[in-house]
Amino acid sequence: NPTFPEDELELYKKNTIQGLKVQRSDAGFLANEQISKILFGSSPYSVVAPKPEEIEKLTPEKLKAFHEKMFVPGNSTLIVVGDVEQESIVSEIKQAFGNWKEGTVEEVDFADPPERNTTTITLVDRPGSAQSNIILGNVAINRNHPDYFKVLVMNQVLGAGPSARIFLNLREDKGYTYGAYSSLDTRRHAGTFEATAEVRAAVTGDSLKEFFYELNRIRDEEVSEKELRDAKNFLTGVFPIRAETQEGLTNLITNQQLYNLPSDYLQTYRDNIDSVTLEDVTAMAKKYIMPDKLAIVIVGDVGEILPQVKSYSRIIEVFDTEGERQDIAKYENTSTGEKVDVNGIWKLELDLQGQKLPFMLQLKQEGENVVGSFDSQLGKSEISDAKVNGNKLVATSKSSFQGQELELRISGTVDGNTMKGTVDTGMPGFPALTFEGKREI
Repeated sequence: NPTFPEDELELYKKNTIQGLKVQRSDAGFLANEQISKILFGSSPYSVVAPKPEEIEKLTPEKLKAFHEKMFVPGNSTLIVVGDVEQESIVSEIKQAFGNWKEGTVEEVDFADPPERNTTTITLVDRPGSAQSNIILGNVAINRNHPDYFKVLVMNQVLGAGPSARIFLNLREDKGYTYGAYSSLDTRRHAGTFEATAEVRAAVTGDSLKEFFYELNRIRDEEVSEKELRDAKNFLTGVFPIRAETQEGLTNLITNQQLYNLPSDYLQTYRDNIDSVTLEDVTAMAKKYIMPDKLAIVIVGDVGEILPQVKSYSRIIEVFDTEGERQDIAKYENTSTGEKVDVNGIWKLELDLQGQKLPFMLQLKQEGENVVGSFDSQLGKSEISDAKVNGNKLVATSKSSFQGQELELRISGTVDGNTMKGTVDTGMPGFPALTFEGKREI
């Protein structure tokens, strides 16, 4: 019996809109936003976050109407896990929910994902970004598909963990990234296969090469007995751990209900995994990994990564971090040619979760080498290892925050007397911060 008080709703709207602004500074969010649009088309699955203007339109009356339409017994499942007796708990349930109006369940129309017939590249420009977030994806299976267990084992061999092929290649062998993986997103009406990594900008093209190598290899060559055995042992070993707590068991039963899985799903899980063969793995790879129809999404400095990836598709689109389409021509050869002049005092602003924090760069340039200082609320520090390449400035500056030494990596793109880019603190779990500003004239 929710009431949706207007003052609480206004606070929620304000906080949500602020959170949406923060999301747009996260490269992972930007990549997921684009891949979902591409793979799911007009399906509701294509939306990973609402727009601020949609949040603004919410009213208590609209929320009440939605609640009355969707939150009805025929559209609900109640699960109880614990030390309970059926007769007692059923009595309590009737007492709590006995007056709940039956209502009418409204089926939501989920459009089929669009068909793909070629590989495409979508780039999201974060000027000056030191890293590239890569997703390669195609539509795969929904959660209750009969091929689910075979695809699960195949993906475990390919990229589901630190002992899988993709991780061993891009991380252990090549050293391009801290982690590279593949995954299945299997939902009720549709699903995807994705391979992902966050790599140094300079090796974006090389990383794509290794991704394609592994995606083709698992299609063309039978996996080893050891790989299959290790994948099965992991999946059957970790499954009972998920059911050891009440929360874990509840989640398993919830998924069983939500995805219309068989009534004996939990009891037969291990048998289904153990029944997968070497031939099944190859067949699933050929069926559900589509190197010639992939959607490739890369978030990073388009000027730097575009020359590296052009050979992988004739269809390339560029967007900014707000999701607005950009003219690809302006990114051609931006990191080559005559070097820009970065001399002077730059007054810039960092975007820290919606708050604008001022800082200043004082730069002196000699050829491609640059010296100077970084001045902010964290104090003043010297610029080191700074260089100009084309219209790009890359520099590092050591600073301290709450007693911790930080090495800040500053990457900026210069256009006349304006500069925008990112400052990366190198702190785990802390995304690079975007900045922009102008040179004092």
